[in-house]
Amino acid sequence: MKTVSLFSGCGGLDLGFVKSGFQITAAYDSDRAAITCYNTNHVAPAKQVRISSSFSLEQDVEVLIAGPPCQGFSTVGKNQANDRRNFLFLETCEIAARSQPKVLVLENVSVFPVSAYGTDLRL
Repeated sequence: MKTVSLFSGCGGLDLGFVKSGFQITAAYDSDRAAITCYNTNHVAPAKQVRISSSFSLEQDVEVLIAGPPCQGFSTVGKNQANDRRNFLFLETCEIAARSQPKVLVLENVSVFPVSAYGTDLRL
C-alpha cells in the first residue's frame, strides 16, 4: 500500500512498515540531520518541510503514518504545557482529515492519551 510518513525522523517507524510490505512513497520531517540519515538508509527520499495544519500532501495516500514530537508532555522531558510542538499531534489529525487515508497510524509516548493534549482528541 502507498504510504506517506510525517515526522519521519531517521525512519525507524518507516523501516518497520517497509519490512511488513508497505511502500513508503514520501516522507517528511523538519530536522535536517534526520532527513540526511533517512535518505542514506531508505529508498523513498525524505523532504525537509515544516509540518503544520496548513501542510498538504502531494499525492493520494492509502496509509498515513506519523510520529509527531512528544517532548512537551513526555515523562522523560520537561513536561512543558506551552511547548509549541505539543500541538503538532492535533495538526497531524487535521492533515489526515483532509487527505482521507484508508489507514492512519499515530505513534507517540504512552502518557499521551492522559495528557492535556490527548484528552482533547475524540476518536
